[in-house]
Amino acid sequence: MKKWLAIGVPSLSLLALLGAYYLNRPSDETQIQQTLKEAVLASKEGKPNPVMEAISSGFKYDGESPDRREIARVVKEAKPEIVVLSPVPTISGNDAKVHSDVAVKFEFMGMTMDQTVKDVEITFAREAAVDFGVLPSSRWRITGVTGPGLPKGE
Repeated sequence: MKKWLAIGVPSLSLLALLGAYYLNRPSDETQIQQTLKEAVLASKEGKPNPVMEAISSGFKYDGESPDRREIARVVKEAKPEIVVLSPVPTISGNDAKVHSDVAVKFEFMGMTMDQTVKDVEITFAREAAVDFGVLPSSRWRITGVTGPGLPKGE
């Protein structure tokens, strides 16, 4: 009986904690909005690491694959202020899109921008991740940004 208690109680407790963790995860919409919010805030503060965590390794900017080090450098130096005016995602399975006008303000290498870009599409994908170093999970990451009038680097 003592052996069962020594093994069974901790095992049941662990299963209950894992079940509660997975069942209490925020909705996909909330996770997407949180990813976007964290990336925008980190960008404004010039912190590239949270921005890089939010974007997929296959990220495309207006159809092109920018160098990740260059993205980090722009975030760190330009500290772009970005406001997604309507951050409501449309979710379809493991993909999602946010269609919104986006206010962009920054100064970088002699280029200044302070305007609202119309009809921007931000795409997301659910990607495999690990929580607490061991628990299999998933994250919504930004896979692309497209739209007319997006700032372009030279």
